[in-house]
Amino acid sequence: MVFGDVVVETNIMNREFTYLGQGVYTRQREFSAEELRVSQSKTVTEVAMFDRFFLPTVEGIFSSIRRTAVLVQTSPVVDESSVHSNLESVLRTLDPLEIDRLAKGELKLYQTLKGLVPSLPSGQGYTRFVRGQTGYLPGVRDILRGNPSYISALRDPVGVRSSMLHPQNRALGFGISGRVEVGVTDSWTILDPDVLGTLIRESVRQSNTLSVFGRVDRKLLTDLYYQVIDLEFVGNLTWLPHSSEDICESLAIQTFSVYLQQLAQQREAETILGARISELSEMISCFGVPRNPLNDRPAFN
Repeated sequence: MVFGDVVVETNIMNREFTYLGQGVYTRQREFSAEELRVSQSKTVTEVAMFDRFFLPTVEGIFSSIRRTAVLVQTSPVVDESSVHSNLESVLRTLDPLEIDRLAKGELKLYQTLKGLVPSLPSGQGYTRFVRGQTGYLPGVRDILRGNPSYISALRDPVGVRSSMLHPQNRALGFGISGRVEVGVTDSWTILDPDVLGTLIRESVRQSNTLSVFGRVDRKLLTDLYYQVIDLEFVGNLTWLPHSSEDICESLAIQTFSVYLQQLAQQREAETILGARISELSEMISCFGVPRNPLNDRPAFN
């Protein structure tokens, strides 16, 4: 079947995952109402996006902040249409003095920020992980009745990622539904694929090696293990996208959101206090120091 200049296969009910590149796998299949709650159709695109990351640390988060602050200092905005990272956009809302404090690593400021960092994982047996984010997009049969650009997006890993995070798809019940994290060695290899397979078959959701979050059922885990996590996949995972910096940036933004909120509250309190002091000064200049009745001496003993 040809739709515009895009060839669409008529047999879309392929239950095998197809690799699109950049760690993204998809497949088309039909779901019953019990399997998936969506508001549009039973035919959906199932997605699994794999990447790798270091376990985040406070030092890593602060390193991301300092690098971005130096970038903001040395690269002033010339074109308002310039594209910035999310963290860079946040830092550019600060005054130059605050940015300079961040770029220099001012101890007092970073001690304040340290108390605002979201709680980080601890006590893990691994420091490196492979993450599989799973979710759903509208199926091809529905897309054929809509915008043909959606079909092209299915063949583009970047487009798939964007579609998974799009508010409209999330509002319809699609988008990312869960994630799987597998601890790996320092050389980015899975320590023992057979152990991982046993954990999946026995529906273990939390262990030193495997953690499963959100809506990821046993069937999907089993399919991922037998269809995706093959010898080539587990042999060397350095080909997967490395998302450590993105994770640190996200945590830095959360930290700064709390910091800016507290800063705004402090400034508001200072403004209110200043206004009250001004009112009191004006009252004293007009009427003198107000009398405190508690300090009055009794008229007689």
